[in-house]
Amino acid sequence: MRFSGNRGFFMIAGAVLGLLFFLGLARDLLLDRKTAPPVRESPPIIVEGLEVYRDVDGDKWQLKAENVVKRGDISDAEALFVVVDSSGGTVWTIRSESGLIFEEAGDVLLESAAGNVDYSGGDFQWTAPRADWDPKRSMWIFPEGFEARDEKLLFSGKKGGITMAGAVRVEEGAVVTWKDPSR
Repeated sequence: MRFSGNRGFFMIAGAVLGLLFFLGLARDLLLDRKTAPPVRESPPIIVEGLEVYRDVDGDKWQLKAENVVKRGDISDAEALFVVVDSSGGTVWTIRSESGLIFEEAGDVLLESAAGNVDYSGGDFQWTAPRADWDPKRSMWIFPEGFEARDEKLLFSGKKGGITMAGAVRVEEGAVVTWKDPSR
């Protein structure tokens, strides 16, 4: 078979280029897809009998826990006891069955919490199914309700919070009961 002139040359060059294109395409399709190496999760750190002392914005925090499992930035603790001696003179003592501590954000979420707040005007006790520390507002938030009491009154609410100075804020369904000390 004989091709005349440039026509034959272009046909052969086109066939070779087409063959090279399809070989390259087939090679690319047959290559293993590149994937990121699997992220190795570091093993958890488990500590029994933990005690931590921190100074946060002038407030002295002491945290004790029977058991703590730390995974990355989050620590899952059991049987917590927290004492906060605030720079304003208010002393908080808190007990909780369990809680999560987010180190970078500074958040603390406590389950089944109960505490005592000792401030210049007296003291009061509180209980809550959940207590969340809000470091930006320097306030304990009770998103699932709470009850607080002292010798003269008992109050509760569906939501609320207590500032580090001891000011109580009640949202939704506040109920206050005054006790008559003369009876």
